[in-house]
Amino acid sequence: MSHQFLRRITVFLIALIALMSLLPGVSAQITNIVELVGAIESMSSNTITVNSQTVDISAAEINTALEVGAIVKVEGALQGGVIVARQVNAVADGLQPGEAELVGVVESMSGSTLVVNGQTIDISAAEVQAGVVVGETVKVHGIASGANIWQARQVELFQAVDDSSQQPVAGEFEVTGTLDSIGSGVIVVAGQTISIGSAEINDPLVLGTLVKIHVSVVNGQLTAREVENAVTGADDNSNANDNAADNSNTNENSNDNAAENGNDNAADNSNDNADDNGNDNTSAGTAISAQQAIDIVLGVYPTTTIRSIELTTKFGGTLVWEVKIGNRIELNIDAQSGVILTIDRPGDDNNQNGNANSNGNDNRDDNGNGNDNRDDNGNGNDNNDDNGGNNNDNSGGDNSGGMGGDDSGGMGG
Repeated sequence: MSHQFLRRITVFLIALIALMSLLPGVSAQITNIVELVGAIESMSSNTITVNSQTVDISAAEINTALEVGAIVKVEGALQGGVIVARQVNAVADGLQPGEAELVGVVESMSGSTLVVNGQTIDISAAEVQAGVVVGETVKVHGIASGANIWQARQVELFQAVDDSSQQPVAGEFEVTGTLDSIGSGVIVVAGQTISIGSAEINDPLVLGTLVKIHVSVVNGQLTAREVENAVTGADDNSNANDNAADNSNTNENSNDNAAENGNDNAADNSNDNADDNGNDNTSAGTAISAQQAIDIVLGVYPTTTIRSIELTTKFGGTLVWEVKIGNRIELNIDAQSGVILTIDRPGDDNNQNGNANSNGNDNRDDNGNGNDNRDDNGNGNDNNDDNGGNNNDNSGGDNSGGMGGDDSGGMGG
């Protein structure tokens, strides 16, 4: 086998790897980094359950004793709706279960109370570092004790060079904590309700995982500008990207003059940087935002718990919001039209005639005409009329409600 042939094969493989990193859904499987801090609730040979999330630890580096009740920090990735751990560590310093971390500017101090960006912080039982004065940016670890009120455990000066956060934008502060619930227009993080109606959602929202929110107080309400997964101890500007060799170019650029004097430049100096920041979960470029997808689901299941929402590609290239709710039900919503493509109920053997009839009407219509009247049995008239015409899809007779089945199932709730 000639040296020239081997060189061409090598160049081809490098180019193929670079191309794969740019394909939708490929990088997203490895870049959705998540962290959990909490007690182990149950265990099996290959899994632990933390904050009601089952975590695959079969390939993880285990750095602490695992037993029910032990407080751990899990670092891993969201892969196909499953949290796969990379490391499981003991929790010593930093964020504790149930706590939030606030980064903001001290506006006033009076006795045992600090005010940080409109948040009242009780420091009567806290360890307060020297140098905490009005005007300084501080980091607070504590628990919520009321709306915009916190009980601090620790207050220290903020060091942007060492921490995962950068200096907050003027008028804003950062809250990092466990995602407790997802609702219509709001999320609850570490016990505080935060409005996300106009927020940029950068990553999948998964209950029980740590999130970081850039917030301000608007009319007394915590209001988010941006929500992302919290990756503590990492560069805040990385957005949990897995960019090979720090944006290095995959360029062979070698001249193969042995036969044809042709240049074999792999992928034409293409960067191996998936989507600039590797995030396939931002709603930018989609007609339906994450919040709108949540509202669509709550229109059908008004009393359910939203367990996670992720923007992904399915069904031969369709961009969808994958929403997992209580009872292990998963809905896939077209991110451009808002149409519910599938509703998966594990254990139904693809027969979506369940017995729980909520008969929630989701009357959506792009131009004011189409009624999507569904019940939980999956039987309903999907009379969608995007432009005033009548297109009746009465699909109640095939036990699927006219919605394609997705055998992937939902993530355990």
